[in-house]
Amino acid sequence: MIKPIFAIGLAVFSLVGPCRAGELAKTVFVQKRLYGLYDDGTVSVWDPLTRKEDERQKQFVQSLGPFGLDARDDTLYILQSKSIAVVQRGAVTSRLPIKGTSFESQPLNFVELAGHSYAVFPDGIMDLGSGDRYALPELGGQLRKSFLRPLCYAVGQHKIWIGNGYGEWGGFLVGFDVVDKKWYWDYDSLHYVTGIALVGDKPQLVSWSMSHFMATAVLRRHDDDAKVVASYQEFEDRYFQTAAYSNFDRNFYVVEEQTLNVCDSDGNLTKLLDLPKRPYRREGMAIGVVPGVKSLVPIAKNEIIVVFAAGEPVLIEEKKVLQ
Repeated sequence: MIKPIFAIGLAVFSLVGPCRAGELAKTVFVQKRLYGLYDDGTVSVWDPLTRKEDERQKQFVQSLGPFGLDARDDTLYILQSKSIAVVQRGAVTSRLPIKGTSFESQPLNFVELAGHSYAVFPDGIMDLGSGDRYALPELGGQLRKSFLRPLCYAVGQHKIWIGNGYGEWGGFLVGFDVVDKKWYWDYDSLHYVTGIALVGDKPQLVSWSMSHFMATAVLRRHDDDAKVVASYQEFEDRYFQTAAYSNFDRNFYVVEEQTLNVCDSDGNLTKLLDLPKRPYRREGMAIGVVPGVKSLVPIAKNEIIVVFAAGEPVLIEEKKVLQ
């Protein structure tokens, strides 16, 4: 059972970053830096302490020609065309071979998990070390989907979770277990998954939202086989953009419109603060607009980075504001 979560005092730090033409594809926090990869192949590296871009590390990562980024413990993994660069303390310490394919563009996602490297494609997942492919089964639903259309990801101890959206035809929460090589999924004919907060391998809080001539949203708790354990009240005229769980303070965070909230065990939201204003962007699944929050990245107790699809991220920290 999830313990109730109490409101905490937080304040906003502004992180300075340049405007970019590309869309932010993924961020990882490792080695005290926030690494970003854009769909045009460019990278960014922010230092939360100085609130400035780390130009030296940025140039180093860019020189490796990344097609994907991921992190485990204190190690950064960079997907290249024919190998995976393992980066520790700002240097490549080894390279892992790729079997069965080479890359000329970014896959949907690149994941390091349980000692293996995986690439996510529209039709399934590939183990880059062995070359084995695991095809996505037909998911059913109104259009009987057999391809992924990801909006968000979460990676647990043995599972890769993917939040998918198909606009007015709803969406799926899809999980792949890298140990038993099985797929799991749950379907909603109206809402699609915009955020996944994991505790271990379980999606303990998943935000399902819809913005097609109207906005509705619901928070659900799922088991490690994707089945719904609890579904909380549905909110009209609201849109949840993303969700995350912090292992540091055991809080569930949810972004709704321009606000950051915490969620308790009954699905109730408590507003923490208003986020800095960002231009609204077209909501990609249907008709509507959203502020464009990409992800939440907890980095310490009561500290979390809010990453936007465009513009600077912001660092939320307890009790003080750095200008």
